[in-house]
Amino acid sequence: MMAAREGRTEVVSLLLETGANTDLQNMDGDSALMMAARESSTTVVALLVKAGANTDLQNKDGDSALMMAVSSWSKTKVVPMLVKAGAALDLQNKEGDSAVIIATVRYHLPVLKELVRAGADLNLQNQEGLTALMISSRTGRTDLTEILLSGENISLDIQSVIGWSALFFAVDNGDAATTKLLLKAGADPFLGGHGLTAMDVASANTPAPTHSLFRTRSAEGRRHRAMHRLLSKHMKKPSKQKVSPAESSQNHLWSLHNQQNHLRSIHNQQNHLLSIRNQQNHLWSLCNQQNHLTS
Repeated sequence: MMAAREGRTEVVSLLLETGANTDLQNMDGDSALMMAARESSTTVVALLVKAGANTDLQNKDGDSALMMAVSSWSKTKVVPMLVKAGAALDLQNKEGDSAVIIATVRYHLPVLKELVRAGADLNLQNQEGLTALMISSRTGRTDLTEILLSGENISLDIQSVIGWSALFFAVDNGDAATTKLLLKAGADPFLGGHGLTAMDVASANTPAPTHSLFRTRSAEGRRHRAMHRLLSKHMKKPSKQKVSPAESSQNHLWSLHNQQNHLRSIHNQQNHLLSIRNQQNHLWSLCNQQNHLTS
């Protein structure tokens, strides 16, 4: 492992010839391939892959050799080497980050392109519920967003733990360029997060006309008003369709049915509260009896 970490090609080659186990892991769960990938040692990676090293082992943090290669700032060919060797593209570490998410966070454009081209899942979410698209939208990196949108089967309207979509993040950031990209790709401006839509976010960030002039004329104010106008163009509500008498009657019945269910729910809640009250009274009675006996 030390030889792999230090990029000592001749030593690694000699050890492999003598039958060294390529998949041993240290106390942290790191394998020789992981160490070589972290150090961007293409020659050692090539030797280990050729010797049959497991490309999908994960350490105690859940990181794989591919994730480590993506995390490395060195501009090497390790990522495409591992992809070509059949490394699993969609493994996630303990934080829920995948290779795609790591590449997005690190702003590794060539690596991200390689992963998208290889068919990596672009819709995976980390522990915060963030996808790579949300991260690129939040940071205002349109170059990253364009790469992600070029991928097949990317979902635009996934929501994070707090209920925000990629469009939410772009609008909140006042990023007109990313907002346009997402709307053009078909992002849903009506999508709500905790009762809010992207339009609500734009409105909240836009200074009101009654505010002081220096605020309304600020760059931030102009940027968020532009968000508001941009979203307004994509938020045309569908025209109302005529409803037949039969459909109207059916809708009325459904409304009555829903009201009945609501009343039944209230009745059940009342019964539940009554049961709790009875239990409390019973406990008080037992306490009084115990106090009486002890006295």
